[in-house]
Amino acid sequence: MNPSLTEAFGIGILEAACAGLFVVSTRVGGVPEVLPPGLVEFAEPDVEDLVRAVSRAVEHVRSGRHDPVAAHESLKEMYSWADVAERTEKVYYGAMGVEDVPVVERLRRSVANGHGGRLQEHEPKADSGSALALGTMGPDSSLARCCA
Repeated sequence: MNPSLTEAFGIGILEAACAGLFVVSTRVGGVPEVLPPGLVEFAEPDVEDLVRAVSRAVEHVRSGRHDPVAAHESLKEMYSWADVAERTEKVYYGAMGVEDVPVVERLRRSVANGHGGRLQEHEPKADSGSALALGTMGPDSSLARCCA
């Protein structure tokens, strides 16, 4: 059972179905595209519909219409770990191509756009707190002093 409110792919339901289980899942995100109709009972993300879906799934399995071996074989034809790894790798490489902006620059941009808010009021306190925390991690003499 996958009672998720959001889900991009749903590897858990794929693994469950590959193991021969009949799946109950909320109809959210990319989940409806993961499994073929005969291997899953969908529900809207609310309690009453989840109860209905579980009841229908139990009825489906008890009736003998669910064949765990056939489910595994059909998914073996649809997915391969090599294919999943290749697609995942593409996503990671795409994410690595996004500009890496240092935290200080992100904060500067945020403040410049008027989103600094109360963060600016607490900045000196945060700096003092950082210095105190660093002082507990090692001898004070090992810390560089600013002459401001």
